[in-house]
Amino acid sequence: MDTVPTFISKQITSGSYYFLNLKPEEAFTVVCGGYEQCSLDYKYQRKEANYVSLEYIIAGRANLEVKGKHYELQPGSLFGYKRDTLYTMTSVGKTPLRKYFMALGGLKAETYLLDSPLKEEIPVEFPGVMWLEETFRQITKFGSTEDERAIATCNRLAEVLFFQLEPEYQKLGGGNISIAHSTYQRCRKYLRDHFLELNSANELAEAANVDPTYLSRLFREFDKESPYKSLIRLKMNHAARILVSQDVTIKEVSDLIGYPDQLHFSRTFKRTYGVSPKHFKKSVHRS
Repeated sequence: MDTVPTFISKQITSGSYYFLNLKPEEAFTVVCGGYEQCSLDYKYQRKEANYVSLEYIIAGRANLEVKGKHYELQPGSLFGYKRDTLYTMTSVGKTPLRKYFMALGGLKAETYLLDSPLKEEIPVEFPGVMWLEETFRQITKFGSTEDERAIATCNRLAEVLFFQLEPEYQKLGGGNISIAHSTYQRCRKYLRDHFLELNSANELAEAANVDPTYLSRLFREFDKESPYKSLIRLKMNHAARILVSQDVTIKEVSDLIGYPDQLHFSRTFKRTYGVSPKHFKKSVHRS
């Protein structure tokens, strides 16, 4: 017998699920939900529907087909759909799709959806909105516990999520942020979070699943420096902080920021700050 619920895809490489109330009678309640990392060939078709639902993308990209229209989903994409809405979601690119989802029941669930920026059942971009991912994470965390307060806690968090959407939507300009700018913000965030692991703009482009030429064009349009210069500046700033705060050798700092060649690191540091790391270290530790 198949023990996997029909609304959970088998093309999941890892996931965390919770089930709170599959026969909701309350005015508003979280039914179930969770976190999923999808396989690269992930394709899900919603063939039957019982609940109002939300999906929030945190990594990777996907194509969404709903009501005969196609949309590109990327990190920061949030969309909601009614009980009777059918759709198809297909993962694209080389980065695994990672997302949160949540099913909602009760008469108020659809009312909240229709009163939110998601009312048209069109994905809305919320790039860089950290509280949104954190709210989904908290709901998944509490929903997975055996605490008797889990349902009430998840319900309150879900209501707060809906109430915060409209102000955030307006703050971002009514959802009129361009796909290009959203993609730039996603690449910029990845660069800030992973600069120690990256050694070139091409590596950033591959990790962010964008064409290297397009990445350069995004930074020319929305930034003051190229992606490579941004990478170097982040690495050298981090190196300077280490030299100030820790008793380490130049070689150790070079290794820590991803420069196996100490001479290359020293030259880059001097081009950035006008002084070698050795002299910088001496100057900042002067008594």
